[in-house]
This record gives sequence, structure tokens and C-alpha cells, in this order.
Amino acid sequence: MWSPADIVDAAAEAIRQAESRLHSEQAVEGIDTMHERTLQALLADAFSAAGWTVAREMRYPSARPRSRAAGARCDLVLTHGAPLRPDAAPSLFDPAEPTPPEGACWIEVKMAAAMDVEGAAPGYARALSDAAIRDAATLASEPLIRHGMLLFVLFGASESALRRDIARWIDETLATGIPVGQPRVRALPIRDLRGNALAAIVCVPISPRAPA
Repeated sequence: MWSPADIVDAAAEAIRQAESRLHSEQAVEGIDTMHERTLQALLADAFSAAGWTVAREMRYPSARPRSRAAGARCDLVLTHGAPLRPDAAPSLFDPAEPTPPEGACWIEVKMAAAMDVEGAAPGYARALSDAAIRDAATLASEPLIRHGMLLFVLFGASESALRRDIARWIDETLATGIPVGQPRVRALPIRDLRGNALAAIVCVPISPRAPA
């Protein structure tokens, strides 16, 4: 129902178009300086253009706090047609038959650049360790999520280095018992303004963790 290859292709095309716009504008800053929230909006538009229904910051199925501002939320949730039931109280405008959580694709987005203006970026290693592993663990632990994915947008000096970093993350995540699948990778050249000459868009499927 949900193909990681389709997801990564749509995301890569969004990055390619954004990089092309910046190049045409001769922007001083490159795409590798983009804020993660801006990236999420860019991806949401791309997934919508690909024909999916997109929701941002959706509460995880198991999180049901009283406050709408509280609770763990997923960056992007895709459905075919009808959206999920909204977090708010039911209204006349809600879909008659919303998509159940099991039928949706739940995507956590992580962006990181290996280099910044001072050299090696200190936040790069963190983005490929604790934060991403926590998101993968959350997706795997949700009993109603059947289609979870981690979408990385990474910037670095070479495709080989970025692929090596992703392989290391996969190994570390598997070692924690989180069932991650084979990553799909698309690599795109970008303007090298501060040591990052390539963007790697990586979609990693997360399988539901078997009950203990």
C-alpha cells in the first residue's frame, strides 16, 4: 500500500526543485541551511502534489491527553483520500469515514548537514543517533501504525560518506531491537557553499515491534 521508493522519489524531487530555485536566484545561503520546519512544509506540498492527502503534526494514536497542545506528534501523515480523524472535537466537516491509523503512512523527518561554515557540524552526529533512534522507536512501538517511515534529508561532501553514515545508523538502530527495513536512497548534487556538495534523501521503513 505504501512504497518507500515512492515516498523517497517525491521527496527527492521536492529537494531538486528547491535547489534549482535557489541556484536560479543565486541565493547566498544554500538548501543545506534550511530549517527543518521549512523542509517539512516543502515535503508536505510535494506529497500533496503526488496525490496523497497530507496532515502535519498529527498526534500518535496512543497519545490521548486532554490538552490538544500536549502529546507526541508525528511530523507528516499521508493517506489515500480521506484524512485521519482530526485531533479536535468532531464537527460537521469531518469525513464520514476517516482513514484509520493502520491505513496511513506515518513519517518522521530528520534533516542534518555534515558541514557548516566552521567545518564539521556538531549537530550532525546527534541527528543520526539519539533523536532519530527515538523517533524510530516511537513508530515501532505504536500498535496501530502499520506503515511507519523515517525520512532523512542529509547533506555532506560525498555520496559514499552519506551512505556510510546511514548504514551505521541502521546497524545502531537494529542493535537496539527496533525493526528497521532496507533504506531507499536518492542522491542529488547541490551547490557547495560550505562543504556540502550532495544531498541524500533516505527513506527507512519502520516495522511494528512484536509484542513482548
